[in-house]
Amino acid sequence: MASSPGMPFERVLFDSASALGNAGLSTGVLAEFSTLGKIAVIFLMFIGRVAPLSIITIFVRNNNHHLYRFPKESVLQG
Repeated sequence: MASSPGMPFERVLFDSASALGNAGLSTGVLAEFSTLGKIAVIFLMFIGRVAPLSIITIFVRNNNHHLYRFPKESVLQG
């Protein structure tokens, strides 16, 4: 809103939420954004794509359950 004064708040909010959620929807005001506003939308798209994947990776990676085991055997020599 600060980079593009005069834009309807609801439309800017909808486009920003759509960019964050990677929904691909737009009300058409994105073309009227300033360069700073477009960079902010690009940043929101990036955060919306990377953040959920990072959070999922953090929770899945700490799981110490292995899907395999090495065999253990005591070998007699003699």
